[in-house]
Amino acid sequence: MGVMGCVLFCGGLAAAQVTPADTTYRIRYHWTEAVGSAALFGGYFALRSLGPRQREGTAPSDGVVQWDPVAAAYSDLLGDPRSGLGFNVPVLTTVGIGLFAGMTDDSTRSGITHSLIVVEAVAVNAVTTEILKLVISRPRPYTSDEFQNAYPQAVVSTEVQASMTEEGHFSAWKSMPSGHTSMTAATLFSAATLLAMRGPQPMVSTTAYCVAGALTATTGYLRVQAGVHYPGDVAVGAMLGATIGVGIAGLHGVFVGGDQTHATSESVMGDREVSLLRLSGHW
Repeated sequence: MGVMGCVLFCGGLAAAQVTPADTTYRIRYHWTEAVGSAALFGGYFALRSLGPRQREGTAPSDGVVQWDPVAAAYSDLLGDPRSGLGFNVPVLTTVGIGLFAGMTDDSTRSGITHSLIVVEAVAVNAVTTEILKLVISRPRPYTSDEFQNAYPQAVVSTEVQASMTEEGHFSAWKSMPSGHTSMTAATLFSAATLLAMRGPQPMVSTTAYCVAGALTATTGYLRVQAGVHYPGDVAVGAMLGATIGVGIAGLHGVFVGGDQTHATSESVMGDREVSLLRLSGHW
């Protein structure tokens, strides 16, 4: 998996550098975005197979001692695309923004474009988050002696034990930053930014960003309540995901050329006057 992930990553990035300028621009753009995002996900899985820099040691006993499996389950629905058989916030948001744009613009290409931009933001966020996890290698709260004394039943659970093995990618030492929180933020803030760029609709933009912020904060709170992250982990995850989400979506709305360097709603509207993303695939 690691070798294949590296191959996909390198190959996809090479393909993503092509910026078609002919009449098939939009079709090639979609393929470029799809392949580039797939390559990033391949890189993400390759990184996961490496394991963190540190694979032993315990977290300091600093008073963060709690364990709530229910909170963990709810946080999965907010920040894990694999949860709920696809009925979760990342998947539903990605599909929803595409359906909304496609129906509003009466353009299938517009819908696909919007969804692909969110997918790209998620992919970039996944790789960035995993790299930081591997480098920082911060032990999760449940590795502390204080936690193990307070929740012995949790320590022997299948989930915790698996997280300390190669099969579980040694995730017990991947506390910083919170992947669930950064995933929620990247998904929702990229979608909110796309909505904001569609035109001067202050109420829509404000509502979208407020919902993104509220659900991101909720995800972070639940991850701390679940006992798998410290408050600092989720704060960093939220800022990281929000920055990537806004940045990737904003990049797709930027004109390159002349003195037009501002975002416009036309740049993400599929078949309308302006071509999509002159910076095609340049991460």
